[in-house]
Amino acid sequence: MATDVNDLRSGFRGRPDPGRGRNRPLFIDPARYGNGVPASVFVSYSRSDRAYVERLAAHLAADGVPVWYDADLSAGDRFGTVIQTQIEECAAVVAVRTPAAVASVWADRELSYADARRKPLLPLLLRPCEQHVLLAGLHHEDVTGDRMPSPSFTTRLRALVAAETFGGVLDRVQVSVARLVAEGLADAEIAHRLGLSERTIVFHRTRVFAKLGIANRRELLHLLAGRDGRSGNHAGEHDQESGDPDSKGEQ
Repeated sequence: MATDVNDLRSGFRGRPDPGRGRNRPLFIDPARYGNGVPASVFVSYSRSDRAYVERLAAHLAADGVPVWYDADLSAGDRFGTVIQTQIEECAAVVAVRTPAAVASVWADRELSYADARRKPLLPLLLRPCEQHVLLAGLHHEDVTGDRMPSPSFTTRLRALVAAETFGGVLDRVQVSVARLVAEGLADAEIAHRLGLSERTIVFHRTRVFAKLGIANRRELLHLLAGRDGRSGNHAGEHDQESGDPDSKGEQ
């Protein structure tokens, strides 16, 4: 049975202040929809860049992206074990790149482990430095001058977090399809990316929309942004696609 958006929302908990209105970020209750652990973004960095990372974490959290970095370690925690667990459970790894990060043994280990776990790697270029071999060929968001990342970067993180957390509602292929739809890819592009037929992608996209109680791509983006896609100026609108019938110690 399709999950109604309002029912889905009842399984979310707001953070930060829910008084932010229609831009209020929403987080799925893992007891209802996830695997028991809320999806978050893991930040890999060098300890010398800690001041920037603290600002980054606050910025992302304010935009609805839950963040974990080693400030959340508790007394007595085993550093390596906690880092490993957080990477395993995260939706993506944001790598803050500086010369200090290049020289950091722990930052190198984090990227290697994240890559082995097939986690999305999103580098932020804070200071000009050599590229890590695992980040070569990836777009580096330019945040030199201690800038915060662009809105499009944050939007992508929200999509990755939501897709990971929706794992309790969607199956593995549907999570992948939802993530790529949220990134703006057309059905043919998604089919090529996943090695499936376009007809199969249409089927899974249609199932994603039905399970989340939405009708089109616009409503998916609104849901990820913390808005009910069926409200406001878009009430009653449907995209043509909705009618598809078969569808760190030393850092």
